[in-house]
Amino acid sequence: MSKLLLLFSVALISIGLLYGAYAHKSEVVDDYKIQVGWVKEPPIAGMKNAIEITVTKATASDKEMANSHDHVSHDKSQSHEDHSAHTNHVVAKNIDGVSGLNKSLEVDVVLNDKKTFLRLVESKTNKGTYYGVYVPDSSGYPLVHVVGKIKNTPMEITFHPEKVEVN
Repeated sequence: MSKLLLLFSVALISIGLLYGAYAHKSEVVDDYKIQVGWVKEPPIAGMKNAIEITVTKATASDKEMANSHDHVSHDKSQSHEDHSAHTNHVVAKNIDGVSGLNKSLEVDVVLNDKKTFLRLVESKTNKGTYYGVYVPDSSGYPLVHVVGKIKNTPMEITFHPEKVEVN
């Protein structure tokens, strides 16, 4: 019986780790849901990667979930922790996203006090999904700052994606 319990526990932990490895952070701003994450996870210092941003219309449940989270401010000593209304989600492909935002959104990544601005390119196959190529140069806890307008809705959000590791 204890071997069966151990096997079951290992299976559950493995599933949880797999889910976490492909998770993106999301936040709702007015009528829109913004998801941010790495294209290649885990991100490795010195290896080409990209930040993926997906913008969709927020559903009623998205808005309800966002309203139920507590907001806690961030400080530099806790930059690796996520205390905001961000949630983990696996990004669904072939969704009905908000297209044409690559010129109206500005995205930068801050890693170890070094800021890099990204050039967004919209996916040809997934409307509303944008990519900004980024090569992290060191390990650490990055911040992804997204500012601009979604249609006529101004927005500014900072996300805390997965830690950049050293190979």
